[in-house]
Amino acid sequence: MNRLWLTRVVFPLLFAVVAAGVVEFGIELHYRPDFWQRSTYLMYDPYRGEPFDRAELAVRLGQVEDSDPDIISVGDSSGFFSLQPAIVNRYIDGWKYVDLNTGANHAYDGYYAIAKYMLQRSHHIKYVVLYVFPQLLPQPAVFAVADLGPILKQDLVSIKATLLPPSAFLSPYLKFAVFEGRHFHRSDPLGNSVPVQQLTRTVEPERDGCRNSISVIAGSIRLPASTMTNVPACCPGSGWRSPRRLSKI
Repeated sequence: MNRLWLTRVVFPLLFAVVAAGVVEFGIELHYRPDFWQRSTYLMYDPYRGEPFDRAELAVRLGQVEDSDPDIISVGDSSGFFSLQPAIVNRYIDGWKYVDLNTGANHAYDGYYAIAKYMLQRSHHIKYVVLYVFPQLLPQPAVFAVADLGPILKQDLVSIKATLLPPSAFLSPYLKFAVFEGRHFHRSDPLGNSVPVQQLTRTVEPERDGCRNSISVIAGSIRLPASTMTNVPACCPGSGWRSPRRLSKI
């Protein structure tokens, strides 16, 4: 009886585990998917595109997570639109500040998740600033509309996020093929709205080797044209010397 149980249950189960491990190891060696590729960020609702708050946050976090800032801010859109790292950094004596504010529909679990995610990846963060509109302090009415907060927390800092296998990066390819009837490309914008697509194109020059400079600027979508003239042109031909590129967003 024990031998039959081993041959019909235990051995097939062990074989399946070993086979899955070999496949995952092969995917890891061949594709080397990073956290954002393995994340199920694109899969929380297969019937809908990503809302602006989730799309812009994925773009910004994916760009600044290795920028090693000294100060970060989290909170609602009052900071997203008003805090301008290119200006703040002039007054903090060589420290680097990155704006990671998003929308209030990420309150407050989302703010916590963003801060924890960055603290896990950067060991030089000295201050985390909570920047919120005074009427959006923690209260039941705010939590009632903050439906994206728990989702973001699960995506970024939960046990699930830690244990995601390398093959999870194939999920958006399957989603787009099944639900939208088209091919997924990693370079595609996460959303169809104009601001998301403009933001995606704006941070593209980072891939040419100017992560530290542009990541700080990209922390805020709205940057007045007057401040753009002082941005170092670290990427020739990237368009960063022209104030018109961001002033139209």
